[in-house]
Amino acid sequence: MASNDFAFDRFKTQHMDCISQDPMLMPVLISAIAHDWVKINHGFTEDEFKAALFSHKIYEDPKVSEHMQQK
Repeated sequence: MASNDFAFDRFKTQHMDCISQDPMLMPVLISAIAHDWVKINHGFTEDEFKAALFSHKIYEDPKVSEHMQQK
């Protein structure tokens, strides 16, 4: 959740102009920025992080879903 908070904050301050031109970029940018946070703070590669997300079924976690909906 911290990685998504970081990603949304950065998105809101740096990427709003780009998104207004192509709204489909938002999910891609949020994901990429969140992965950057994980790499910076934990040293995991994108592939390692993605594998962990699926292994731990994070997308099925209601707490994470609620957090994302609030954003």
